[in-house]
Amino acid sequence: MNKYNDFTVEDFVLDKYFRQWAMGALPETDTFWQEFQLTHLDKMTSIEQARTIAKSLEVYDETMSNAELQERVRAILAAIALAEKPKLSFYRQRWFRIAASVALLIAAGTWFLNKNIKTSTPSVFNAISAQTINIQSVAVDTTIRFSDGSTAVLKRGGSLRFDENFSGTQRIVTLLSGEAFFEVTKNPNKPFLVYANKLVTKVLGTSFTVKAYENNDEVTVEVKTGKVSVFSQKDAAQIAQTNIPTLKGLVLTPNQKIIFNRVDEQLIKTLVEKPEIVVSENNKKTFKFDFEDTPVSEVFRTLKEAYSINIVYDETLLKDCPITAVLEDQSLYDKMSIICDAINAKYQVIDGQIVILSRGCK
Repeated sequence: MNKYNDFTVEDFVLDKYFRQWAMGALPETDTFWQEFQLTHLDKMTSIEQARTIAKSLEVYDETMSNAELQERVRAILAAIALAEKPKLSFYRQRWFRIAASVALLIAAGTWFLNKNIKTSTPSVFNAISAQTINIQSVAVDTTIRFSDGSTAVLKRGGSLRFDENFSGTQRIVTLLSGEAFFEVTKNPNKPFLVYANKLVTKVLGTSFTVKAYENNDEVTVEVKTGKVSVFSQKDAAQIAQTNIPTLKGLVLTPNQKIIFNRVDEQLIKTLVEKPEIVVSENNKKTFKFDFEDTPVSEVFRTLKEAYSINIVYDETLLKDCPITAVLEDQSLYDKMSIICDAINAKYQVIDGQIVILSRGCK
């Protein structure tokens, strides 16, 4: 990998093996290039730009001398620089579409790669190469169905990028901006990674929401079912080298949430605003919250099982505290408030758990 550490966009395009990979002639190197990008995050933008230019030059590659190729690449880069408006972010400028259009004009050709992508609702698609798909700023909530059977519901205004075939050792999706709800098909041998504004979410099979709006310093991940492990992007090199889902990451379970500040890269673990009863393949039980002279320990056990949230309390201190209440229609937090009022206690959400503060109910 050392050879490519200091490569610019031009260097990548002029490299024979990179061009062959970009044009799909060396599929056996897909894993190498995916892992190179994961361990060299500063090169991801340059590589995507270089792939676009390489694809646009494919038809000329066999007859073009090195000098002609270098001249053409520099002309394309110069034209793109003129086309881009200053102070606009990379993705707002639709760099990929500009690059493709400029390359075609300079080459005086009409050929460019186009693919038809089917989704359940309308959206805008940009085919970067035969393998990479960009979905830019959808006009309505859009369901994307991935090749492995996983899905993502991309909220209006969101942007997404992914490898069409999930080649390599991992399934990688980048949430460029916005919000998406993912339902991931289980595959222990091929973890699913979601990149979003310096945050990486790694799963084997679960459902969760990622919110990463362009103008917000906070990125959030909320788990509905299963488990995910959340990392700051600086740990991506270690993620690329292991399939251990909990490596140096914070593990989230249902109804837990992580708030990541991408400025100071701090991770805060808490609970979602509206915890829901967890229904999964392993938990299809119907819960009743009608308690009559029920020990509070049993009440907490029922809530813990229903919402898959740990409730921490002093069992000895509260062992003689009974609860009589019908708590069928209240939210979890309202349930907790009613219970705490009954036993002269308070509760706090700390590190994704509910902690009961009490001196005893007697």
